[in-house]
Amino acid sequence: MEMSAGTVLDRVLGDLVTVWLGWQQGVLHDQPDAVHQLRVTSRRLRAAVRLWEPYIAADREPRQLARQWRWAARSLGAARDLEVLIDHVNNHLADLEVSDEERDTVQRWLQTELVPEQRRALERVKGVLGTDRWQSLAERMAAAAADTWVADGGITEPWQGLVDPVVDQCHRVLAAWDRGTDADLPLNRSERDEALHHTRRLAKTARYGAEALSALAPGLTGLAQSSTAVADALGVVQDSVVARHWLTPQIDESTSDGVFQRLLTLQDEARTAAMEQARRAIIELTGQIGVARNLAGGTTT
Repeated sequence: MEMSAGTVLDRVLGDLVTVWLGWQQGVLHDQPDAVHQLRVTSRRLRAAVRLWEPYIAADREPRQLARQWRWAARSLGAARDLEVLIDHVNNHLADLEVSDEERDTVQRWLQTELVPEQRRALERVKGVLGTDRWQSLAERMAAAAADTWVADGGITEPWQGLVDPVVDQCHRVLAAWDRGTDADLPLNRSERDEALHHTRRLAKTARYGAEALSALAPGLTGLAQSSTAVADALGVVQDSVVARHWLTPQIDESTSDGVFQRLLTLQDEARTAAMEQARRAIIELTGQIGVARNLAGGTTT
């Protein structure tokens, strides 16, 4: 007997809640990569309740939960952004021909500014996990781990109905990409960066939805892969935004003959390459939407 939408959704959300609770403990015990994984799992949970809200029981308050998981993911963001930036600076520094003095200047900046700021961000994360708001969310998740999430209508509907919202999300990705890359729109750099970042967030939601269903429908693997490629490429673009924020003041203050400018140039070159990768991924995503539409019985638009 084929699984219903409700059975699939209960399994997806139940598994994610269990993972979320585990990574929360990982953060509290300083487990490597725990902050990043807790942030990702918060996003996956938010994506699931937003995509499939009509299937979720009203007493679960899916919109309120989506807001809570959004807050949780944002609370974890600064520590991860700094971790990525530190890695990028070290990797770019290894690629540059620099003098010992220049290398020492950059390493001193990392150790006196970025690394302490990252540590403070990690401490703030632990502070957030100790707040009443977080504790209330954690208690709610612990109670819900083994319970049902589904409204009565989702109990009998075929699981293929869950594909439609994922395809709709992919169409939102394409529309946001068109806006963010439309040269005729009077957007300044900051506005265009934000438009691309918005596209990335939409692509992540599409990715998480497609990944959640791809075990049942291998035909969705291509949709998951292409939306992942869009999100990953635009992640590099967002990394360049963070790098510019931190590196630009050093360019003004540095006496090390332009090493920070060269680091920023490398980051900008990575951004340019990532935009081309994103364009190719958008083309692939457009094709995969058709595959998913057929899988859902031609009901998607």
